[in-house]
Amino acid sequence: MAILGFGEGNDHPAGPGQERRHFPRLTLGAGFHARFLVGDELVPAADLLDLSVGGCCLRLPLDLCQDLHQGMALDEFHLLHADLPKGVLKVSVKWVLGRNPGALESGGAGRYCLVGVEFRDIPGALGRAIAAYVDRQLAGGPGRP
Repeated sequence: MAILGFGEGNDHPAGPGQERRHFPRLTLGAGFHARFLVGDELVPAADLLDLSVGGCCLRLPLDLCQDLHQGMALDEFHLLHADLPKGVLKVSVKWVLGRNPGALESGGAGRYCLVGVEFRDIPGALGRAIAAYVDRQLAGGPGRP
């Protein structure tokens, strides 16, 4: 079972200053990661910067971003944190930011890009668990990142 409205994308028109997201978004702290495949290459622990039931934002090393494009599937996608639900998510790249010269830099951590990931056909129980976690944290629940 998929969540109603899931997979519709966030591309509906929005005026200046209007929110385009369909789902509440939680900004995450250190210790949140995702594991997935880009083609045959395993990305064991990409930084997970934010999360919603509709998707997430990842910080990736710049060299990994060169081959990413909108609509591309990232296989075997797992959220990695003790408080997040377990399961494989079907995802696709929604956007890539910072892949060009003068890309984003993280102090001494080197150059990186940000990747917006959209969850596709999320199983109902997994979607409900992500939504409950995000809602609980946004309400100031225990273990707030």
